[in-house]
Parts: sequence; C-alpha cells; structure tokens
Amino acid sequence: MLGAPSRGGIVLTTQPNSVFAVRMSDLRSTAMSADDKLVAGLIVLGIAAYAFPRQLDLDSTDVKIVEVAALDAFVRDAIEQVTALPGDEGTVDGQARVAAAVYERMPSFKPKDRQPGPARGCTQFAIAEVLGWLVERGAARVMPQMGPTSYQLTDRFRLLVADVAGGEALAALRAHRRTRQEAA
Repeated sequence: MLGAPSRGGIVLTTQPNSVFAVRMSDLRSTAMSADDKLVAGLIVLGIAAYAFPRQLDLDSTDVKIVEVAALDAFVRDAIEQVTALPGDEGTVDGQARVAAAVYERMPSFKPKDRQPGPARGCTQFAIAEVLGWLVERGAARVMPQMGPTSYQLTDRFRLLVADVAGGEALAALRAHRRTRQEAA
C-alpha cells in the first residue's frame, strides 16, 4: 500500500492482514512472557497516542520525536484512564486494562550492573525494546543527537497507526495526551 507523500517521498507500507504486516508477535521470539507482550502492546498504543493525540495528526508529516523517559512518564500518568476501561480480558480494551495494571506494578527504572541504561524488568527497558523493534522495521530511527534515548517516528509508523488505530484504550490515551498538551 502506498502512503501519503512525505518529506522522503512516497512511503510503502503493508496491508494490515498481509504476510508482510508488522505484528506484535514479531517483537521478540524468546523469553517474552504474557505480561511482557501485554506491556509491549500498551507501549505501542502509548507511542501512537503520544505522537498522534488527534486523528488529524495522522495526516501531518511533521517530525515526531519520542524520548523513553518522557513516554514512560506519559503512560504512567495515563494508567488511571486505561484501568477504568470496560470490557473483559478477551477484548482489546480489557487486555489494555490488564496491561496497564502490569505496567503500573513494574518499576520505571532499574539500573544495569556496571553499564548505563535500564535493565530488563523495568518499563523504560520495555519502551526501549519496543522502539528498537520499530527501528528494525523502519517505523522509527534512533536520534542520538537529541539524546541517547530519543527516537524519531517515521512516516511508516504514522501510516501503521492510521491503518490500525482504534479502540477505547487508544482513545483514552489520546484524550489524556491532549489534556496534558492543553495544560502545558
């Protein structure tokens, strides 16, 4: 599928059900618990809401920068809205509610032994892992000139969000992001 023209030209992306589509199951093949998968899904929703708080933002080709600690603070701040969502665990919104509860129990930052950066088992590590996965798929790029944990979302990510965006969890996160922007 071809996307809207961007600064880089035309963007090629896949149909949501294509064999070439980006799937959460591609995130990590080993050592990923059910809780890890839920948290990763919540992080992807958080990135989408953080970068594109309004539907019309998906039509803009403005550069969107995401920083790990800022995204973590945003998701933690929005947990209450997500945990208030209705639905059982079999629904996307129910899973987002469970993911929010798991996310809230995790520490924000846990230092690595003798190395800089977050260790496995904290939300900042999970965010960096999801953003790294997006980089591998051409949906983001590392922006070290803006800080060691900064990423630029590409038009590919914008088009992926436009194709699959929906659900009460994303709506709740977007509403929270808009409220924070208006308060700033």
